[in-house]
Amino acid sequence: MIRVLLSERIKKTADKLPLDVREKTAKAIADVGSAFGDPHQHRGLGLRKLARRSYEIRVHLQWRVVFIHDGKALVAYDVMNHDEVSLWQKDSGNNSDTEPDRPAAKQGRRMPPPQPVAPK
Repeated sequence: MIRVLLSERIKKTADKLPLDVREKTAKAIADVGSAFGDPHQHRGLGLRKLARRSYEIRVHLQWRVVFIHDGKALVAYDVMNHDEVSLWQKDSGNNSDTEPDRPAAKQGRRMPPPQPVAPK
């Protein structure tokens, strides 16, 4: 089991999502912590490696959660649609050691430090 942290960015993005997608996103984030590193479990979640330290998990037909693995924890960085993830992969060169930024967003902005999430 790996600890999962939420970035401020994903919190803001999630507030703008439809309720059903928000609920699926919360469940997927909770499930990925226990499944990460176990290929048999994370295959069913749709967890896929994007780059050296980044992963995505499918939460809806269109929506993905992008995670950054910092060595100790997974940071749920943002919720993006399929096209945004594809653009981000292309822009990052698919092997970036820096945090992703939403495509067409202001470049040079770094991810804020992750905040621990209290279990419910």
